[in-house]
Amino acid sequence: VWLAQRSDGAFQGSAAVKLLNLRGLGGAGLERFRQEGTALARLTHPGIARLFDAGVRESGQPYLILEYIDGVRIDEWCDEQRLTVAQRIALVLTTCDAVEHAHAHFVIHRDIKPSNILVTTGGTVKLLDFGVARLAQQDGADTDTTPLPFTPAYAAPEQLASKPESAATDVYALGVLLYSMLTGSLPARPP
Repeated sequence: VWLAQRSDGAFQGSAAVKLLNLRGLGGAGLERFRQEGTALARLTHPGIARLFDAGVRESGQPYLILEYIDGVRIDEWCDEQRLTVAQRIALVLTTCDAVEHAHAHFVIHRDIKPSNILVTTGGTVKLLDFGVARLAQQDGADTDTTPLPFTPAYAAPEQLASKPESAATDVYALGVLLYSMLTGSLPARPP
């Protein structure tokens, strides 16, 4: 992901440009990148980084142009600001609202963790990185069961067992996020 500045003199602003590295990726990587763009195109919520544009460069390299978020990881921001328990819960609830919006549009994020949630200097929470998101069917079930990467510490049991995922997958990760933000550690996993 690259930071971009508009340079035509008409407007000023920054954006994040996500380029797909074509080396070493087959059709599955290209399809996952396409699915990320499709998922983001469905979402318009103040707590989710917006998709501005997408396309393919002349070289054949796909790209996404996203809202640039100048922020700090949610857990680090809470510690830096010395937030109370109630304030930390409020930030997680704001994140829950963004995730609920994604679920209402049949998008399962699949990788909710502190590094994918930034807080701006103004205190706005932004959910990022839909790179391993899945599109769900209208019944909420996962449309694809192909294994995708995930972050083990925040992964739901169904992810760890390579079973079909649903909105509950993200709800589990939100619970782990809240636990870690309140205690400073991750919850113990059952044996």
